[in-house]
Amino acid sequence: MIHLASGNSMLPTLIRNLIQIPVVMRAAMDYTPKKLIQTMRQHQEILGALRTGDGAWAEAAMRSHVLSARPTPNTA
Repeated sequence: MIHLASGNSMLPTLIRNLIQIPVVMRAAMDYTPKKLIQTMRQHQEILGALRTGDGAWAEAAMRSHVLSARPTPNTA
């Protein structure tokens, strides 16, 4: 639904490639219960923004979600 609403013809391929990346799949399997709860809350926020039609909110929520999934650098 998101890619259809965007009108971007390249987005379906980008999404398909992102989901199929083994690193993303492996990282999700290693999530702690706390991280899974955070991820579900982020998904709910993204859906809420999409339901209201608020593109700016949806974009901000999606950016936050993607950035929070990045591994944190070791600070040893």
